[in-house]
Amino acid sequence: MGASTTRRPRADALRNRQRLIDAAVAVFAEQGLDVAVAEVARRAEVGTATLFRNFPTKDDLIYAVIEARVTELLEVGKRAMEIEDPGEAFEQFLIGVCELQVRDRGFFEAIHSRLIDEPGLMQCKKGMIGIAEQILARAQESGVVRADVGPEDLGFLISAAAGREGQHERYLRILLDGLRPVGASALPA
Repeated sequence: MGASTTRRPRADALRNRQRLIDAAVAVFAEQGLDVAVAEVARRAEVGTATLFRNFPTKDDLIYAVIEARVTELLEVGKRAMEIEDPGEAFEQFLIGVCELQVRDRGFFEAIHSRLIDEPGLMQCKKGMIGIAEQILARAQESGVVRADVGPEDLGFLISAAAGREGQHERYLRILLDGLRPVGASALPA
């Protein structure tokens, strides 16, 4: 027998897959994770058979959305790491993550469900924690963030602020002020 060949997906199949992910991001952001997958297929302008060919289960679709959002979150972290001032980097990271959660209700729900602990998403979780640890460590080493704060605290605190849509900027500012060591000057406004 000859060597097996792996066929590359057709361009239209790749486009349909991306349309489904984009539609799922929008639908989950608006309506949460309980929405029917038929609504995702309708919004992507494909049939449900196409949806199930790409994502055999709803969880598979949710995982793809989480991976897309985590990629975006990691980009927020990378941009923050490029900022020379550790306090400004820390603040920009928290603001970016909070805005992502406010914008995307489905991501917010997935992060707070145990979905992020599923084996298929562990690399995503490790990536999120890793970038948060780096940004936090830089801010703590420079003396602008309390030493007793851990990356798990940041996730909880950001989620608390993001849960107050419409007031999340105010709550995030309160959070940032509270993360300063006693006697330290305020983080950049």
